[in-house]
Amino acid sequence: MSSRRSGRAKAPVKYTSDSEGSDFGEKKGKRGATKATPKKRTKAEQEPAAEAPKKRTKKDPETLAAEHKEKAEIQEAKAEKASHKKAWDAWLEMSDASGALLDEEPSKDVSITQTDANKKYGVKKEDLIALKHFEKRNPVYNNTIKLYLEEDVRKLGFRKYGILAGVNDDEDAVKMGEEMWAEEHKDDPEEEEKPETPAKAEKKTKAPKAKTPKQKWTAYIDSHAFSGDNLSEEPEKGINQSDSKTKYGLQPKELAVLAYFPKPNPKYNNTTKLFKEDQVQELAWRKAAWVGGVDEEDEEKLLAKGQELYEAEKEDEDMEG
Repeated sequence: MSSRRSGRAKAPVKYTSDSEGSDFGEKKGKRGATKATPKKRTKAEQEPAAEAPKKRTKKDPETLAAEHKEKAEIQEAKAEKASHKKAWDAWLEMSDASGALLDEEPSKDVSITQTDANKKYGVKKEDLIALKHFEKRNPVYNNTIKLYLEEDVRKLGFRKYGILAGVNDDEDAVKMGEEMWAEEHKDDPEEEEKPETPAKAEKKTKAPKAKTPKQKWTAYIDSHAFSGDNLSEEPEKGINQSDSKTKYGLQPKELAVLAYFPKPNPKYNNTTKLFKEDQVQELAWRKAAWVGGVDEEDEEKLLAKGQELYEAEKEDEDMEG
């Protein structure tokens, strides 16, 4: 019998029990033992219970009535404010004096610019169309400055205050507006009166400059304001202020030289002025002649020349359009 050992490798020995001091048992559980599965949490346990919505408490009748009254008052105040704004816009349309110029430049102590008119009296640029102005070239910014008489601006600001407060009568609106303005500015610091400079005193003594054609036309309108009886019947071919401005380029201030028929306007609770269109057309020709510098004393020749200038200007506008 051969004593040679087999070259086959022997299978590793498997131990079925822990030897003393071995950590085998700690790493591997005993045969047949099962792992404990974690207990699943319910949805209620996973998320905290949300608070139940609070039930609406019914408002008592007195609270509801008070809320409805407050809402109604707010709506009424808005409607009233809008109505007063319409009244002011209607007054501006009737008093439009766009293009009307002062005869000469007012001195610095009695004049005011557009910016200062807004700051001091709350009068905006679009409100100033109701006033005459003087145009002055500003060499610093290469533009034109419009100067207004401060007294006129002050009265316009008072009138605006009054009309926006709901006063319909013109004089009462000015009086009420002045009281409101005084109350609002009672704590304002008083302006110190500046001493008159020699240059200002010299300016007052200078001879007035010759009037421009526009200034002559303004002077004509002021001196020919209509003061007789207005039309007793609505003209067959009438035209209102807005259409006169659009069609013939005439401002309400210029139309003040003509008689008109007062027609109630329920929309704005005021009166619409209706003029005879043939008279409005003739006034447009007269304006074209005056502004065009026509020096003609004969009435018929003046109007004929004005008609030519007016039609030529309209033709140019149509070609540009």
